[in-house]
Amino acid sequence: MTEDTSISREKKLYGIAAVPGIAEGIAHLYEREKFNVSDEDDEHSNEEQELDRLNNAIKAISKELEMVTAFAKSQVDADSSSIIETQMAILEDPELIRQIKLYIQTRKSKADRAVYDAFGIYIRAFRASDSELLRQRVSDLRDIRNRLIAHLHKSTTVQDIPGNAVLIADDLSPTEVVLFSKHKVNALVVELGGLNAHASIVAGALAIPMIINVAGVVNEVKNGDKVLVNAASGELIISPGKESLDFFNVQIELAEQKEVQWQKIKELPAKTSCGTEIQLRANLEFELEFENILTYNADGIGLLRTESFFIADVENPLDIAKQIAFYEQAVKTCRGKAVTVRLFDVGGDKVIRSGKEEDNPFLGWRGIRILLEKREILRQQLRSILTVAGRYPGQIQIMIPMISDLAEFDEVKREMISVQQILKDEEFPVDENVPLGIMVEVPSVALMAGEFARKADFFSIGTNDLTQYTLAVDRANPKVSNHYQQMHPGLWRLIRLTADAGQKFGIPVAVCGELASYSFAALVLIAMGIRSLSVAPPHIPDVKQAI
Repeated sequence: MTEDTSISREKKLYGIAAVPGIAEGIAHLYEREKFNVSDEDDEHSNEEQELDRLNNAIKAISKELEMVTAFAKSQVDADSSSIIETQMAILEDPELIRQIKLYIQTRKSKADRAVYDAFGIYIRAFRASDSELLRQRVSDLRDIRNRLIAHLHKSTTVQDIPGNAVLIADDLSPTEVVLFSKHKVNALVVELGGLNAHASIVAGALAIPMIINVAGVVNEVKNGDKVLVNAASGELIISPGKESLDFFNVQIELAEQKEVQWQKIKELPAKTSCGTEIQLRANLEFELEFENILTYNADGIGLLRTESFFIADVENPLDIAKQIAFYEQAVKTCRGKAVTVRLFDVGGDKVIRSGKEEDNPFLGWRGIRILLEKREILRQQLRSILTVAGRYPGQIQIMIPMISDLAEFDEVKREMISVQQILKDEEFPVDENVPLGIMVEVPSVALMAGEFARKADFFSIGTNDLTQYTLAVDRANPKVSNHYQQMHPGLWRLIRLTADAGQKFGIPVAVCGELASYSFAALVLIAMGIRSLSVAPPHIPDVKQAI
């Protein structure tokens, strides 16, 4: 009888595997403290006192972040500063601090109200941005806002977590993930999130299984529910019955067997049974992740994102010396394997101010369109990349994002040649054979793949955006996310056109989108003639075993 009740209560929810793994435990709902923020203005507010409270709160949270960084370093044995620096930069953003102080001085707001309202400007702007990077940074903004308000209220933002917990939340910041790791949580399940969000990256570095984009999980799960987490398939089982428990035990055994098998093939090339060798590379963004090249024995970096320079260093977001150090560290970690650097793929005036809102930012001012208009940004980045390429010939290639027209490629090529000439004139070593390729993520490029293949040195298919643009679906919009189908026949036709053009004109074709991380899809891509796949590092074992 008890067993039948358990079966009847069982419910399954599905999301996206951010960090693969299998776990079981007791659900713990993470509910952030509800703040009763002060009224908008208070004629009795003491301006000097509120400014002092604000300054003290900023200093206190800064120290907290330093402690979180130190703990993260001790856990993952890697430099996590590139993640936490983003939150430190938010905390120290002079424009944000100026706005908070302005509210205190001109509106007579209490410090907590000023913090709430000033952060609200940024949060709304980031949420509305066409840049996925910025949308994923909302959790960072909210986390810093909540920490400041909690300190002003003399309260805490992190709850006590029981043992054997599977943490359930609407979303998580990277600092929350690090702090929860102290409690040895078994897994993380969130309603929002992104594969490239800071929280997912930190969870991966800390080896905590994580599922993201689990619709309705906060309302469906209750504190104390027994749950099973299969973060390899993105499945969450609430109040599992006997059949699910038995199946889960089998999955644990299979996972253990896969780990044994992975250790056997880890050092071997990704080669099919008929002898076809596949390059299996990693998608990375932060220095914290570079160690994953060695951990998963990746064949280099197939997509090195560089957008974090716009977020992590507010004072000087395009610092050439920092860029050079970043690219050089990537090359050194790869130990002779290729590094594909994607030019800044930022979007909309929420990052680089254009002076007006865009009616349709997804089809607006983003990617290469920004770089060709803001040439100094493009030239600075090209100089940084080409400086490192000169030091390590044959190890770096450059990729252009969001290209849709042949003329855009020609313009970037001219800028690249010009920067190389400047470096020669200044007597820096120059690699004159740095490949210049393009991201195939706009349907017009796939449809004209033959024309682009005559100019580009390589293609890399970004299936995430290509899916969005092909199906006219904003994958971040929950109202239409069910229409975001990466296995749609229309998408596969565009991929096939691109692969065929690459083979015809003799240029390499890679896939660096999420699609390549699914074993079945990876094998279909290989069957189409694609010989290079780039995925988030935790997905490398499954894809390699499938190959």
